[in-house]
Amino acid sequence: MVPRFFANKPVDRLIGSGITAKNLDDHALGEVLDEIYAFGTTNFFATLAVQIGVENNFFGKTAHLDTTSISVYGDYAEQDPESSAISITHGFSKDHRQDLKQMMCASLHNWCW
Repeated sequence: MVPRFFANKPVDRLIGSGITAKNLDDHALGEVLDEIYAFGTTNFFATLAVQIGVENNFFGKTAHLDTTSISVYGDYAEQDPESSAISITHGFSKDHRQDLKQMMCASLHNWCW
């Protein structure tokens, strides 16, 4: 269904020269998703976002990085440090619950220019 969706879209302008709607089949899309996973979804998003920000002059002199910790309950097995999965571990807890494992979330926002 993807080639049919892109049949009336300017695919060569959206994705690249020489690419047609027929090229966007399930196999091609699966390969792209596999490559994004191998690269790391967070790395992919950050790389893409920075490139778009630079190309469009979105960056100013300052930015705000916000972090929060989310405490989780239950038994979480140790994870492979090479894995790109979310790391759930003990650490500094902003809600003073050192007994619980947690994960951190971060966001970059409030660009100033």
